[in-house]
Amino acid sequence: MGQPVLPVRTIACCWRSMPIVYTVGDMLLFNMKFIVAGELLVLIALGNQDE
Repeated sequence: MGQPVLPVRTIACCWRSMPIVYTVGDMLLFNMKFIVAGELLVLIALGNQDE
């Protein structure tokens, strides 16, 4: 009776943490897009200054 409790809890914890993982992943992807866009803007600005 005592053995099945641990796997069930582990699965439940993993299942609960999945939305957090997806949210963090979305935030990282969003931040990467923002960083890439910022770098492009900086490169464009530096390119305009050089001219």
